[in-house]
Amino acid sequence: AFHLREWLAAGYAPGQIKVLLFETFYKGAGGVSESILEVTRFLGVPDADVTAPMGHAIYTWYNGAQRGRNEYEPMLGETVRLLDALFCGPNQALAELLRALNKATHQTGGHQGQTIEPEHGYACVTER
Repeated sequence: AFHLREWLAAGYAPGQIKVLLFETFYKGAGGVSESILEVTRFLGVPDADVTAPMGHAIYTWYNGAQRGRNEYEPMLGETVRLLDALFCGPNQALAELLRALNKATHQTGGHQGQTIEPEHGYACVTER
């Protein structure tokens, strides 16, 4: 939220800001290819060749080889609580700011969907 507020303070309108969640970028309906096209279309530049070696390499690495190799034990409850205490406030602030940006974008007729709107805000782990 802090960094987004800095861009807004510098004069950028909500319709000039695009926020993509990492999880959405890789796991959206169209995967990485669709996410790359979403970004190029938002920027108003020609569509990227999503079959290009780099885009395909990223897609293959994340969705293929790495996923099966990264097996970890569940995080300790105390670690979850410590991380939650550290990140809960900033995550809630970001969710609130994204909702406000989304509302402002739609009211001003900005680009479709350049900000994400958290479905239910952000609930701290201890509040779930």
